[in-house]
Amino acid sequence: SVKDMDISKAFPKAGVDGTLDGSGNFSMRGNALPLLAGNPGLDGSFSLHKGEFGDIDIVETTRLASREGVPGGRTHFDELGGRLLLENGMQHYSQLKLSAGVLSASGYLDINTAGELNGHLLATLNIRPGSVPLLLSGKVGEPVLRAAR
Repeated sequence: SVKDMDISKAFPKAGVDGTLDGSGNFSMRGNALPLLAGNPGLDGSFSLHKGEFGDIDIVETTRLASREGVPGGRTHFDELGGRLLLENGMQHYSQLKLSAGVLSASGYLDINTAGELNGHLLATLNIRPGSVPLLLSGKVGEPVLRAAR
């Protein structure tokens, strides 16, 4: 279990700030004791509070529904929660739910062993009707967010 952890200090290259709460089950596999640490696993849930994503602006990308995306920017959020499965060096974030004032979003994100992003969000601004499907690609530290339609 983790409570009130500053995520930017624990994971400085993640591009996310906020306070982390979470719990999970950890595992390690290997044919011999020295090999256990080479393949860690995690299955758990998390919640980030009062945070910020650097390098993507979910609100502007949703507002403009731009297929080209909006380069750079920041996204402040009140709450981001979901599940994390870490297996064979892959990270799978599922059941993601984000709330950020006028913005709410849900979706998933996969990060492969090379740090490449593959994600989908369904974002809604409460200042206009409808939702906008968004695609997240690029790499950790260099994300690309654009509208799917």
